[in-house]
Amino acid sequence: MGDVKPQAKSAGGASTTAPGGPSLFSIESWQAYFNLNQFELAERLMICVDPRKMEIEPHITEKPEFYTPFWASACLIFTLFVFGNLSSSKEAYNYELISAGVSYIFGYLLFVPLVIYLFAKIQNSQSSYSHLINLFGYSLLPYLPASVLAVVRYSLFQYLVLFAALGLSSLLLLKNLKKIVKFENDYTAFIGTCIAIGVQFLFTVFMKLKFY
Repeated sequence: MGDVKPQAKSAGGASTTAPGGPSLFSIESWQAYFNLNQFELAERLMICVDPRKMEIEPHITEKPEFYTPFWASACLIFTLFVFGNLSSSKEAYNYELISAGVSYIFGYLLFVPLVIYLFAKIQNSQSSYSHLINLFGYSLLPYLPASVLAVVRYSLFQYLVLFAALGLSSLLLLKNLKKIVKFENDYTAFIGTCIAIGVQFLFTVFMKLKFY
């Protein structure tokens, strides 16, 4: 994804839209966020799922993108619906899980980064909403294999695989959140991190109770 050309710096250093450039609601202003080739995608996926690495912040800062967060969210909605139904003892499919999954996953993807972004702004910390969407979108990746493995109709096993995904997801957030959000001080960074990990924990528990 190249730089967004219509962006220009004002005297105060803020980004503004250059005269005659594409508006926020034009296709041109958004297509750059979905311009990711297969090699870049594979590299980011390998970083996000390898506990020894997980340093994804340089890639997000250099080239933020919405393709992976959208793709990961859509796939997770599908796996929760299919394998959530297969893990149930009922013969009929529960199609309400589709609408529940859409609200649940996309609500998480958009709302949680917004909470962190607003918290950072209130605390006079520098942050980017698009970068946070990137990070929290990547944090969904460990839940994809976990949502498949949770098809096993054994509650303890389901908790184990989902909380393993929680551990990997939280590790990704811990390694990158303080680099993406320039917290004003250590106390603010601690509170922001606790909010992110706490929401991640509730997200995982709700996934188990709602879909499995």
